[in-house]
Amino acid sequence: MKNRNLIYLVCVFCAMFSNDIKAQTLWAKTKSSRNDSLYKKYRFNNSLRLSLGSFHISGMQHDGGAITQIGAYYERRCYKQIHLGIGYMQWVPIFMRNQDQYVVYPKSVFTDTTVTIGELQTLNTYKMIDLYASYKLNIYNTSHAVSLGFGASYIWGSNSYLESYYVYLFEIHSTSIDKKVDYYATLLNCGYDYTLLNNRLTIGANIRGRFYHQASLTEYDYNLHVGVNF
Repeated sequence: MKNRNLIYLVCVFCAMFSNDIKAQTLWAKTKSSRNDSLYKKYRFNNSLRLSLGSFHISGMQHDGGAITQIGAYYERRCYKQIHLGIGYMQWVPIFMRNQDQYVVYPKSVFTDTTVTIGELQTLNTYKMIDLYASYKLNIYNTSHAVSLGFGASYIWGSNSYLESYYVYLFEIHSTSIDKKVDYYATLLNCGYDYTLLNNRLTIGANIRGRFYHQASLTEYDYNLHVGVNF
């Protein structure tokens, strides 16, 4: 009798375990089907974004307020989470009165007591084109995503250099000359995105680092962006 009861319990346990495996398999298939349908419904391959914010260059200073640069970026998903992007960014004198260009000063201009002919005075309204690849990761199938990118920048603008000076009544009066310049830079990008309206709209933030090759300059951008996916 005891042996029969034991055999019965073993059979019940095996049946329960078998049903549990079937239930787990069915749940996994349902979840996978649901995720695939959401993936197909809300996944878009293209994104167009407007970006604005501020920047900092090592060894330089500027006083332009919270918004000192503006730009636009286009991204396309080329393979799974891999995206390719191209964008345009420039410094803008939005909150600087009576100026048609954005000016950045070396800190040495305000601290050095000596004046040298040919020394750098200002950087003037740099513009830049970025080309990059990024890996974007959705966080647990939610509306949040983070990305990490690497690429290159082409930067152009003008610099002002001291041409001549004279001292009158204990004051230094100087003239400068503008020269066109262009640089190449390595680009690193870290971003965050939050999607709205079934992934049609995107808001987020980016931090970019540009490491200039032909000059001892490192630029850091701090931007907010809003965009549309299609």
